[in-house]
Amino acid sequence: MVAAVEWYSRLFGIKANVGHLGHDDTIFDLPTDAPPYVCLDANQPDFVASGPARCVFLTEDLEATIAHVASIGATDVSPPEDIGSLCFATFREPDGNLLMAAQLN
Repeated sequence: MVAAVEWYSRLFGIKANVGHLGHDDTIFDLPTDAPPYVCLDANQPDFVASGPARCVFLTEDLEATIAHVASIGATDVSPPEDIGSLCFATFREPDGNLLMAAQLN
């Protein structure tokens, strides 16, 4: 969980104190000033990383976001795909979960 907190803190540019893990070090709320709120929860032992994107994050600069996630260790970073109303890219975080960044057109 500590590694996940550190990675998501770098993803969002948030300073997080991993000393505040809760529930036997399995839950952590990333500190934000306003919604959306992000809670990391490691209490799903039967969870598998395959499947659709677990979260979609909106960005104003998809190219910069793609470069950022690659620089902090995301894998399987897709090229941007334009579907008309938005452009998006998917990537995997260090635990293998698929995430998506999207920019509205």
